[in-house]
Amino acid sequence: LKKSVESLEKCNKSDVRKEGDLDRQFHLILAKASGNQVIPLIIDPIFQLMPRIRTLVYAKVDQAKSSAIEYHNKILNAIIERDGDTAFEMMKEHLKIAEAHSKEIAKDLK
Repeated sequence: LKKSVESLEKCNKSDVRKEGDLDRQFHLILAKASGNQVIPLIIDPIFQLMPRIRTLVYAKVDQAKSSAIEYHNKILNAIIERDGDTAFEMMKEHLKIAEAHSKEIAKDLK
């Protein structure tokens, strides 16, 4: 997870496809680390359907990358501290922001 966050931080902003892939990898690593075998099975197909929208979000929403890095770090730190409640809350907030970014892109596609 830490390496995933570091890779996203270092990724060239012009490579929005790679940024989207690194974002996806963080969530897949986390899903696998959960120990719940169903979660990766659910998450992977969702991400397979979304590569275009993730790329668009990183390309069009200025704060998308900084927000992802901020929340990935908050989630990672909560996990390191073994604070499941905070990790859960940070993930919920992260997903709300990602949803808002996706909606912003979707309205522009109409």
